[in-house]
Amino acid sequence: MESGFRKLDILGGLRKDHQTYKVEKEGDQKIIVYSFGKKKGSIEIKENFYDNLTLQIQIKMNYLKKDEFKINYFDKGKIKIKSFLNKKEEIIYKSKPVEVFEFTEQREDKRYFKFLIRNDSDKETIKVFQGGRGFNVDWELD
Repeated sequence: MESGFRKLDILGGLRKDHQTYKVEKEGDQKIIVYSFGKKKGSIEIKENFYDNLTLQIQIKMNYLKKDEFKINYFDKGKIKIKSFLNKKEEIIYKSKPVEVFEFTEQREDKRYFKFLIRNDSDKETIKVFQGGRGFNVDWELD
């Protein structure tokens, strides 16, 4: 990933989230130049990282067969390490049994993030669950 952009209006515009970043190379160094809201800065990175958009793509490509793994994640001007557990489940989706990979983020706080990827040739993300104190959101994707 060399650059990214995210702009979200949440709760009807009550909360706005705007983040951009670009990876610049200076000799042997890789530097992320970023902005998050009014905050701007740069940090040196040593390893590859992923963001909201590329995280699920990378998991589909490299982590379907792993029961647990850690991945570098860029958010709000920081590189964070996210840990996930993966298990196969059979669920009812659109009135039919479907085998899925269930990826659950391991967190120390009371928030949660989980998503389901269909175990077929398309590896389509079909559901996303997110929540925490005061909110629970479940998306069923078409």
